[in-house]
Amino acid sequence: KSEYNLTSKTDLVVIYRNKNSEILELIEKEKEGIKFLARIGDIVLVEEYEKQKGDISAVLSEGELFVNLKELVDIEKEIKRLSKEKEKVEKKLKQIEKKLQNKDFLEKAPKEVVEKERRTYDELKERLEKINHYLKELG
Repeated sequence: KSEYNLTSKTDLVVIYRNKNSEILELIEKEKEGIKFLARIGDIVLVEEYEKQKGDISAVLSEGELFVNLKELVDIEKEIKRLSKEKEKVEKKLKQIEKKLQNKDFLEKAPKEVVEKERRTYDELKERLEKINHYLKELG
């Protein structure tokens, strides 16, 4: 919810797709508890489902989850927000990359500073991957 600026009170409808009817029956029995713990409005259990425009998805070890954001967020606005964030992250990555390629920096900076820059670089790379994934999901 936080990745798409949804409040915790937003009642999401989650679609759970799994071809194994035994798993679907098991989840059906525990549906109310899952809804409560996950703070979602409903879980729709299906064996077949085709991803719709505005759906975000997550592949699980058993099945796949879908949430349609079309009614909950302004998709175009969200794409613009994520695109802006992507630009900022890419700019910061280039700055850090330049530092980490500078031999003087690597030789003269304290080891802790260099390590901090490497960690920041790794974190930003991970964030960029997530942003690209979200943009792909929304597009």
